[in-house]
Amino acid sequence: MARAKKGITSTEVAEQTGTMPTNTSVHLSILRNAGLVSSTKAGRTVTYRADGDALQTLSRFLIDAVG
Repeated sequence: MARAKKGITSTEVAEQTGTMPTNTSVHLSILRNAGLVSSTKAGRTVTYRADGDALQTLSRFLIDAVG
């Protein structure tokens, strides 16, 4: 998803990961609530985009926690 500059829908994520779109949508909502992705809604379609800065911060935190 980080490579999808224009964003990606939960259905597209589900197709790429072999999961159910409903489950994917729930997990993407959790990531949105955590500030790791943003979303925009157009009609019934919700498009998600990764927040690169937030993901880098999370990555550094996890590396430090393990390291």
